[in-house]
Amino acid sequence: MFNNYLKIAFRNIKKQIEALPGIYDLWDSLRKNFKLALATNSRKREVEIICSKLEFNKYFTIKATRNDVKNAKPHPEIYLK
Repeated sequence: MFNNYLKIAFRNIKKQIEALPGIYDLWDSLRKNFKLALATNSRKREVEIICSKLEFNKYFTIKATRNDVKNAKPHPEIYLK
């Protein structure tokens, strides 16, 4: 049953997710001088779906998710890694 819920949730994310206005311009501006990284408590699968749908992958040199660390935020492990 839980797996069915996840399938529905992922399907809805793909349909309904939108980027905040101006985010692409901001990241284009920032990446001229910085490497960008994403540190999130979201699971890897969710991040893959969202980044693919919104074409975010080209902006981030590194993406760290809760799957990549033992201790989730607010623990600093994700930032240190």
